Amino acid sequence: MASPSHNTLLSQALAAGADRNYVKAEELLTKIIAETESLPETWLYLGRTRHAMGYPERAIPAFRVYLERCPDDANGWFFLGRSFLGIGLAREASRCLGKASELGRHDAETLALCGFAELKLKRPSKARAFLEEAVKLAPENASIHRGYINALFVEALRVLNRGDPAAASHMISYVIAEGHDGPAQHLYRARAFKEQGRLVEALSDLEVAIKMSPDDSSLRLQAAALRFALGDARTAIADIEAAGLKLPGLPESSWSAEALERWRVIAAMETGDYKAALAAATERLRKGDKDAAIRAVAAQANFELGRFERAVAHFKRAVEADPAAPDLRLGLALAYWETDKYAEAKAAANSAVKRGAKADEASYLDVICDAKLGADAEALLPRLQRLLKNRPGDPRLMLIYAESLYKTGRPDLAEAWFKDFLFIEPDHELARLYLISIAESLGNQDALARHYKDYLSAYPDNSSIRREYVELLAGSRLWQDAAIAIEEGYAYGVTGRKVDTMLALCYRNSGRYRDAAGLYRRLLQGEPGNTELLLGLAWSMDRSGAKNLAIELLERGAAYIAKEAEPYLALGALQAKAGMNEKAVAAFSKAVELAPADPRPLRNLARLYDQAGIASMALKFRSQADSLEIKTGNLEKRRKI
Repeated sequence: MASPSHNTLLSQALAAGADRNYVKAEELLTKIIAETESLPETWLYLGRTRHAMGYPERAIPAFRVYLERCPDDANGWFFLGRSFLGIGLAREASRCLGKASELGRHDAETLALCGFAELKLKRPSKARAFLEEAVKLAPENASIHRGYINALFVEALRVLNRGDPAAASHMISYVIAEGHDGPAQHLYRARAFKEQGRLVEALSDLEVAIKMSPDDSSLRLQAAALRFALGDARTAIADIEAAGLKLPGLPESSWSAEALERWRVIAAMETGDYKAALAAATERLRKGDKDAAIRAVAAQANFELGRFERAVAHFKRAVEADPAAPDLRLGLALAYWETDKYAEAKAAANSAVKRGAKADEASYLDVICDAKLGADAEALLPRLQRLLKNRPGDPRLMLIYAESLYKTGRPDLAEAWFKDFLFIEPDHELARLYLISIAESLGNQDALARHYKDYLSAYPDNSSIRREYVELLAGSRLWQDAAIAIEEGYAYGVTGRKVDTMLALCYRNSGRYRDAAGLYRRLLQGEPGNTELLLGLAWSMDRSGAKNLAIELLERGAAYIAKEAEPYLALGALQAKAGMNEKAVAAFSKAVELAPADPRPLRNLARLYDQAGIASMALKFRSQADSLEIKTGNLEKRRKI
């Protein structure tokens, strides 16, 4: 049962939280956790406090502890889900929020967060259903209503892409009527109207979108295509000129909506608007256009947008449409390379050479394929150097060159190339791993810690790298940094007793004694006979100010473990520090009984009798300790020291 003082502390913590004094609230809550396990709700409030402080990753372990003890509390699952959502782990958030709903928390806030999680998981139909229900429960909540409308719009785009433009146009009309009236909404409703043959309405929407986003040339081109279809060629050409583009020098009468659509595909690609180019090319392909140039635009636009599997599929179709074109086969080779199909990439490149591909293009593909197919790194270096002279900023060559330098025993040179490469592609995982290996091989501990941290900020779910980072920090006695690294890992499943024990040690050594005590207490419940955990808890409680509680703990723990001297040594030390000399003598005497070959309790007894002014007893115990150390050779070592 919780003591009145702990209940008072909890009330004070809740009051501090209500006043948004989260630092004070956390201090009071960790004091309770350090001293008692009888108030499990303390863990719930600690998690909420840390989330409010902007540390959702530190809140998650607290919520998990609470749910271990109160697994059927819907609030615990709700707040855990909210914290998961706060760090972007939508799948875990969805699971926890769903559990909260199952357990009876079916309010607007829970349903709204379920909806937001589903949106992040790209499941707009489920998101819309959750948010629609949340809106019914809280119609005045602007945030929930805004989320619902966003979900409805995303779902409308899915419906449109699935081939139901009529339903999509109705949904988008509702979105616009609810005040979400931007160029994107009008653009997609225009597409839905166009696919229904409602060209006048489609054009009207595009005109609204152009007013809202006058610098978007792709909107004017789409409007021009509709005007051609409606027979208004003059205004269509004016739209094109307003977009800053010029049609090829053909008579005005020779242009049609279809011809303009085909030209729009090429124009968008040439201006680097890959999304617009892909949309325009896809529209033409849906209409049965079999031109290899249109298919090539769809392939290259997908490639530039990082959709390499789709690029492969489109390049293959383009090659089928124009088998003599070497550039299409080179494009296919690069797309294969990006999907890790290096043998297929090399075959496509060789096929391009046979059809007249440029020598430098063929050499480029040959080198990057050979590198991935296991070619000797030393032999690759001169080939890479020649290519880099003509392509100094090519990221593929830079990465392979850096790898080759590393593999041939030049980590110092490789490091600079990896850094230059990461400047171009900052989220490349393999390059970051190489920097870790390089710093380790060069013995640069500061750089090693920095590279580990940078890597984990981008890839926080790599548990093996996190363990290595924690070991490095702990080995360097950077205990607070190690504790933070472990705490952040909890959210990504890096848990277990071994991890908890290391975290408790990091807390203790970094001065976070209350956090350490709370964690040691949990661990000790699972292993009540573990001396190391008992001593860790007692020491942390003593340092956190709960000195009497630490002594009471050791009195019970020493008696429970019974046959080990260490708890009695620790108990005697704390009792002596508290001025409880008679009890300390008893504890040290018990330690002597359990470990007669250990000089430490004898020396502690000697000190106590010295302080009491009983020189004969002090001399007796000191002599006994010296005799033991003479036998082991430790006395001479002590004197030398």
